[in-house]
Amino acid sequence: SRYLNRREVETRVSLSRSSLYTYMKRGDFPRPYALSKRGSRVAWREDEIESWMSSRERQGGCNDRGVK
Repeated sequence: SRYLNRREVETRVSLSRSSLYTYMKRGDFPRPYALSKRGSRVAWREDEIESWMSSRERQGGCNDRGVK
């Protein structure tokens, strides 16, 4: 699987940066992988993002607040 940077993820899932991090904090979105030792560069696995998107489609989707 290839890795996606934050901007690619935002575009793919149609969420803002702050929404992504809110979902991650709640445990509702995949966490990124550190690409550098200090963690200053991170990316998400494409297959994990696609899986998350598929699960949202099955659930009927939600808005940014997690409300159906």
